[in-house]
Amino acid sequence: MLQTIEAVIDTNGRVRLLENIKLGTRRRALVTILDEEEIPTIEKSTVGSMELLDEDLEGGSREIAEMFKQSLEKSAADLKN
Repeated sequence: MLQTIEAVIDTNGRVRLLENIKLGTRRRALVTILDEEEIPTIEKSTVGSMELLDEDLEGGSREIAEMFKQSLEKSAADLKN
């Protein structure tokens, strides 16, 4: 299922989603850079809220744990070969 979610990209290329999303697994994404227009401020979005921060940290931890698990499994498979 495709979803479109509004985001802001800062001058360093960091992407900040302006909506809270939940994904069951890691997903790929395409980024379309729009022409300049008014960019929502932090006050207009949920970015920076404690709820979002907690979920970002929790999601990041799950993603890191999954990547670590996959790396260990690959290393174990490589050692067997």
